[in-house]
Amino acid sequence: MILNQLAFVLIGLLLAAWTLAAGWAIVSARGREKRARASLRAARRLARMVEESPTVPLLVRADGRIEAPPRLAAWLGLDHVPQFLSELGGSAAGGHGLSDVDVEALAAAVRRTQKTAAPFLLNVTPRGSQRNIALRGHLADPAVSPGGAALVWAFDASEGAGELDRLQAEAERARSDFAALVGLIEAAPMPMWFRGPRASCGWSIRPMSRQSGAPARTRWSRPEPSWSSPSMASLRRRWPWPRRSGRRRSSGW
Repeated sequence: MILNQLAFVLIGLLLAAWTLAAGWAIVSARGREKRARASLRAARRLARMVEESPTVPLLVRADGRIEAPPRLAAWLGLDHVPQFLSELGGSAAGGHGLSDVDVEALAAAVRRTQKTAAPFLLNVTPRGSQRNIALRGHLADPAVSPGGAALVWAFDASEGAGELDRLQAEAERARSDFAALVGLIEAAPMPMWFRGPRASCGWSIRPMSRQSGAPARTRWSRPEPSWSSPSMASLRRRWPWPRRSGRRRSSGW
């Protein structure tokens, strides 16, 4: 009778321990499930952010295989993302994608990065498109892809390229206007000059520079020479002009 009671006690303790262990397992499983769901939501959010970002990643493995989202294929005018880097253009792309020169340049830059870990920057233009794509590559982190893979980020730089062309055109027009101004000063029948932001003479015609003793086409750190000096008096006798009263202008009288 005593053995039966002891057996019942042991069985009860075993069931209680089993119940506690089961409860702990359920609580722990729920915690892991919550953390897994949070990690999954974060991964989906990060993946969506990468898809919506203005840059597109291109992973190039050591054997030439590539991984990229479909958006890169759309930028290059391809139907799908090819398996190898050499298939991004040339005859393998069916007349679309990058040109042979751009594919060779990209492949050479990727090989150099995989060997030396040196980053690179390359601009390419797909065939039959006005899109300008900037490629910035570096060695991929081992957590992303072990084995010396290269990670290339593609930027759509079409708007920036257009702005650069506009600024270059404005700079060229400014140089042309400056050359025209210099020609006007050089051909003037009277002494002419113009002042810089700090009231220093920035340019003058050659006869005036010779008479004043200042070298031509150089900045004068001092004001223009006095008109009462012997050299300027000689210049005034050679080039007479009506002198206006009042404040002098920054160029001529």
